[in-house]
Amino acid sequence: MSKFYLLYEEIMTKLLKEGGHAFSNVGPILKDNIQPTLNKLIELIFNPLHITSDMWTSEIGSVGKKDKSGDIDIAMDFAKMKELFSVETDEEVKAILIDQLNKNGIENRRVSVNIHISFPISGSQEGEFVQIDFFPSKDLEFTKQEKFSPYAKDTKYKGVHRRLAIASLIKSVSLAIADDAVDEDKQEYVAPDGRKYPGIRFKFISLNDDGFYQVTKTFRGKRPGTFRKDPEEDKTKRQLITKSFQEILDILFGKGLFSASTDLYSFETIWNNILMSEKFPYKDKLDEIVRALYGLFENSENAVIPDEIIEYCQKRNLI
Repeated sequence: MSKFYLLYEEIMTKLLKEGGHAFSNVGPILKDNIQPTLNKLIELIFNPLHITSDMWTSEIGSVGKKDKSGDIDIAMDFAKMKELFSVETDEEVKAILIDQLNKNGIENRRVSVNIHISFPISGSQEGEFVQIDFFPSKDLEFTKQEKFSPYAKDTKYKGVHRRLAIASLIKSVSLAIADDAVDEDKQEYVAPDGRKYPGIRFKFISLNDDGFYQVTKTFRGKRPGTFRKDPEEDKTKRQLITKSFQEILDILFGKGLFSASTDLYSFETIWNNILMSEKFPYKDKLDEIVRALYGLFENSENAVIPDEIIEYCQKRNLI
């Protein structure tokens, strides 16, 4: 792969993460035109390749939950598609999809793991184009939950705020309460940037794209007495905990105390119904958990720090 292509991919990935588009001719799509446009995509791309409805989903993000959307995301089960096409790699699946797109004259770009296309809008916006993004999913049902966005009328934040809040909440609570979270010496480690960790080796539960995993990381270097600037995961110890959002709440907080369907619905419900609730069982760890939330949002390219977090941290002199 050429240095030029690697540089191009790096730049495009950064632009897309910052909310940009891969094409200059695309724009928002009206809610009523989403399904007709998807029907045309099915007709031109999916049906000729025998891609069935159980192999993809557009039921993610905020598409269809507001009057217009900036683009359409489609998660695709590459495992099923590899079996369908009798190929072994994700790259071969992408090549087949791109070939079908090219046959229909549909402009496309592959950036990192995603395929971005400029697709003609059906319905009342005839002559206009919308960006559609294909991305691989290891578990479509989990992806629909992980990338869920509430209706715009119910929140002032984006779906990414919800996802970051869930990820940080799960990680922080699992770090704070696990009896075996750190190695036997219980030594606290302070990273060069000032972040504090409960041990040189530590465990936590991580929200991944196909489930919740127990992850083990260490600051220990390869040579005795040396330490890494950033912790490195021991991938041999990675363990799937559950694919259920409700089950992870039950594991961390007790069965039935919080509801995934209501309390994880938006950033605001996570903040008000869980963290600020009288029922929250780890009030003594709240400052630590909110500070971790602040750090995660601070380092995110996709989301500003919510006002609730800033106000809490300022009030408690955490920043």
